[in-house]
Amino acid sequence: MDPLPLLNFFTHHASDQAMLGPDVWPMKEESHPPRSLDVTDAFAAAIDTLATICVSNEAGQKVAMTVTLPPDGRVIITLAENRCGVENTPKFLEQLWRALDSLRRNPSDKVEKGNDIFAITFSHGIHTLKRRIRSLWMGAITFHGFLEASKTKSGDESIRGRLTAAFTLLAKIVNRRDAPNRDEMVYLVEEMHAFYDHCQALLNERDTVRQWLKEYAACNGSADFPLRWYLMACLALYLNTASLIKLATHPDFDDIFRRPLYVKTLQPDNHTLDYPLQKSFWDSYIADILDRCEIRAAKSPKLWRALDEEITHAIATAKETKSAPVHCELRLLSHHHQSLLSPPEKEVGEDTATPPQNYIGTSEAPCYACGVFMDAYRSEPRDVFNRMYTRNPKPKLQVPWAMPKFGNATKAKRRGGAVRKEGGPAIATAAAAAAAALWPPAPPAAAPSPQMPHRPLLRGSPPSRFLLSRRAWAFASHSLASALPASLRGWSVLPARPAPMQASGGDVFGERWTRSGRTH
Repeated sequence: MDPLPLLNFFTHHASDQAMLGPDVWPMKEESHPPRSLDVTDAFAAAIDTLATICVSNEAGQKVAMTVTLPPDGRVIITLAENRCGVENTPKFLEQLWRALDSLRRNPSDKVEKGNDIFAITFSHGIHTLKRRIRSLWMGAITFHGFLEASKTKSGDESIRGRLTAAFTLLAKIVNRRDAPNRDEMVYLVEEMHAFYDHCQALLNERDTVRQWLKEYAACNGSADFPLRWYLMACLALYLNTASLIKLATHPDFDDIFRRPLYVKTLQPDNHTLDYPLQKSFWDSYIADILDRCEIRAAKSPKLWRALDEEITHAIATAKETKSAPVHCELRLLSHHHQSLLSPPEKEVGEDTATPPQNYIGTSEAPCYACGVFMDAYRSEPRDVFNRMYTRNPKPKLQVPWAMPKFGNATKAKRRGGAVRKEGGPAIATAAAAAAAALWPPAPPAAAPSPQMPHRPLLRGSPPSRFLLSRRAWAFASHSLASALPASLRGWSVLPARPAPMQASGGDVFGERWTRSGRTH
C-alpha cells in the first residue's frame, strides 16, 4: 500500500492541528543522535555548522552535505539542496575553504584572517541575517520603545545603553538596501563584533533583563517578548562562523582543511504525485488505513462524518500538489548508495569510489519521515551499506515528501579498503526490507519474489516501492486521530495527546554564550 497520500495529504494537515506532547511520538528522540565509531561529536557539529552557513537567501532553503576523504589526499563535499538554480553555494564553499586553510597555515594572523572569514560568510549570508532581524523587528522596536518611555528603575543606564546600541546596529543592517561592498563588509564585521559584545553584556545582567521583560508583559497584558531567542537568531551566523574559525586551527581537523576541496552538487529529485480525485478512491484508501491501524469503530457514521472533512481537504491538496521532492538527506543517502554499488571508473576531481564519512550534515534537523526512513535503513546488517547518521529528527512532517529510489544493484562488501561486488540479492531492498519488518500486519499474499530473499516487501506492493515503518504508520494514525473531535478520539487505539507545555518565557538568557559556540 502506498503511504505517500497519507503522509502528504492527510497526516500533515492533521498534525498541524494536533497538540504536541512529550510522549506521543512513536520514534523516541534520543538524548544524542546515534554515532558510529568513525564520527565524533566534534566532526558532526562541524559538518552541521558548515551546512548551516551555506544557507544564503530564501526562507525555507535547506542544505545537506557529506564529507569524503579519499586516500589520495582530496576532500570531497557532496552537496544537496532543496531547490533548483543554486549556483553560488559551491563557489562560496571553495572561497571559504581557501580562507580556512590560509588560517590553518598562519595561525599567528588569526585576528586578520578570522575577519576575512567573517567577511566571506556575511557576504554570502547577508540575506539570511536580514531575514532573521526582520522576523521580530516590529516587536523589538515596540519593546525598546516601552523601555525608553518607562519610568522603571530596573538596571542602570549602561545596561540600557547596551540594548539601545544592539538595536541600533540591527537597524543599520536591516535598513540597508544594497549589498555591501568590500569596505562596507569590513565595517559590518566590526559592527557584528560589537553586537556580540553588547549581547554578552546583557547576558551578564540577565536578572535585570528578565525584570524588563516582566514589566513589559505586565504593561501590555501579553507574553514576554522573546528577547533571548531573537538575539540568538541574529547572532547565529556570527557564532557559527566563530566555530569554524576555531576548528581551522584545531589539530583534529588539520588533515581535512589542508586537503584540496572538490564540491559535487546533486540536482533536486522530484517524484510525481498523481492520484485520482474521486471521493470513492479516498474513501477506500482511508478504510484500508483504519483497518491496518486497527482503529476501533471504523465503520461508525460519526467517525466517517469527521473523516469526510479530512478527505475533502485531501482532495483539494491533491489537486494542487502534483509532485514531491526527495528531501536533501535522503537524496544524499540514495546518491552514496548508488555510488558504492557502481563506483566511478577513475579517481579524479569530485569522483571517487571511497565511501563518505558516515554522517550527513544538515542546516536544520530532518523531518520526522526522513528520520523514520533512515532509522529503518540503518536496521539492515552492517555489511549491506556504510550506515549514515544525521541529527535527531523533528517531531513534525515536512511535505511534500517522497521516498528515494535505490534501484537494483548487487550487494557490496568492503575488504581492505576496496569495494567488492557480489552476485546475489539486490542491495536496493535494504530500505524496503527494514521497513517491511516493522510494518503492521496485513492479509497474507503470494510468496515474495526469489530475487529478494532478505525479507518480503509490504504484501501487495510493487517491488520498486520503498515504504516506511510501522512507526510512521503509528504517527500517521495518531496524528489523524488527534485531529478528530474529542468525542471520537476514544475510538483510536492510540491515547489522546496531552495539552501542549507552556513556555515560561522568563528564562531569557538561560545559556552561556561563547565565541566558539554554535546555534541553529
